[in-house]
Formats: sequence, structure tokens, C-alpha cells
Amino acid sequence: MKIAVEIKSFLGPSKISEFYGALGQFIAYRAALSIQDPKRVLYLAVSSNIYERFFVTPFIQGLVQQNQLLLLV
Repeated sequence: MKIAVEIKSFLGPSKISEFYGALGQFIAYRAALSIQDPKRVLYLAVSSNIYERFFVTPFIQGLVQQNQLLLLV
């Protein structure tokens, strides 16, 4: 299995805006990869600090599950 990793730093003032951008980009990249290289699996990489402070909230966890985001922390 091959992987691709999209790294996000979430340095902007609004973590939710950063997340919305990352989510949209992830979905678009995943769609492109499914055509270009269907055997490659896409992951979103975030720092442990961002994960622990932001990604553990129920709303974000729900979006992660609904959109099948694969995370690397």
C-alpha cells in the first residue's frame, strides 16, 4: 500500500476555518488520487497539540468520521 500525506499546521487565528479548508482540500485530493493513483491512501497529518485541543471535540470527531478522514498525529 502506498500513502500520501497532507500536512496541516493550523496556525491561523480560527482553527475551525483552518479545519474547513483542510477538510475541503482533503476531499478534493482524495477524489483526484482515486482517479490518478487508486491504490494510494490519503492521510491528514496534524500535530498532537492540535489533535488534543481541537480534534477531540465531538463536532470535529463527527466530521472526521462522516468524511472518513484518516489522521496521522
